[in-house]
Amino acid sequence: MRGECWLWCGRDDVEVTWIEPVRSSGMYAALYASRACLYELDQRVLEINMREDVGGLPNHH
Repeated sequence: MRGECWLWCGRDDVEVTWIEPVRSSGMYAALYASRACLYELDQRVLEINMREDVGGLPNHH
């Protein structure tokens, strides 16, 4: 589907993927992201998980 990326690039009329509903100020909206921003998000998730694996971040459990 084509639409607006709600993440870092903010581009419009690009191929986007639905991630999940997002909640802000008690309201919900569909969150879409471009392929480039999904890649960036994946990299950030991978990085934070790698840090936790080596004890770089406190355990939030």
